[in-house]
Amino acid sequence: MGQKLSIGSGLIDAPAQTLCGASTSLGALAGGRRTALFFLRDAACVLSQAYIRALTEQEELFLRNDTRAIIVVNASMEGASSVLRPEEVPFEVICDAQGVIYERYGVQTAPSKAELGDEGTVKRIKEAYDAGFIHGTDTGDPLRLPAVFVFGADGKASFVYYGKLGDDLPTLSALEEELKPKT
Repeated sequence: MGQKLSIGSGLIDAPAQTLCGASTSLGALAGGRRTALFFLRDAACVLSQAYIRALTEQEELFLRNDTRAIIVVNASMEGASSVLRPEEVPFEVICDAQGVIYERYGVQTAPSKAELGDEGTVKRIKEAYDAGFIHGTDTGDPLRLPAVFVFGADGKASFVYYGKLGDDLPTLSALEEELKPKT
């Protein structure tokens, strides 16, 4: 397991397989630009799907702040494709079924299913199902926790967030604050 990142840590390059089937690397995808890197659970997870939709609906936030968004899902390309369509997600989606990139970034798993969520998590799962999300084909670690990092054009982390529950992700308003240009 890699060490957890902190403010000032550098972007860790790694080989990457995209949802579209392209072989690339995180460094190439970041391309020397400000980058928001979202580590979500398995793409089959309705909570991950709901967060991806929320990010997609806020595409303008990333464009306005000249930030490239990259989503990493702990799923195979086939598993992720069971619920995600590249043409519906305006960001690059990396499929990491083996969790290699997660390991490099110190993104952990919950110790048990019981510790993956709480009453709020159960409520959000029900809301996701009610919104029409369906559970896809599981191909990743079912106990994977999420994380979010923002790297400047210099490749240094300015924002580091490790989730403690399966749905523990920064709100979009918190991300918006982080992405605003600093004066």
